Amino acid sequence: MWRSPKGQELGWFQHGSTIIVFVPPGFALAPGIAAGARIRMGQAPMRLPEPVA
Repeated sequence: MWRSPKGQELGWFQHGSTIIVFVPPGFALAPGIAAGARIRMGQAPMRLPEPVA
């Protein structure tokens, strides 16, 4: 099996790429995120559900 040398680029997203995220029930959009909003690299699009006390 072919393996890339450590640190070699394997792929990339170009500006404007569409990313589809599937999450289990209970997750919600992070504050400031709305449908169609631009998300910057490193920005969290979702937040974990609040724990039940």
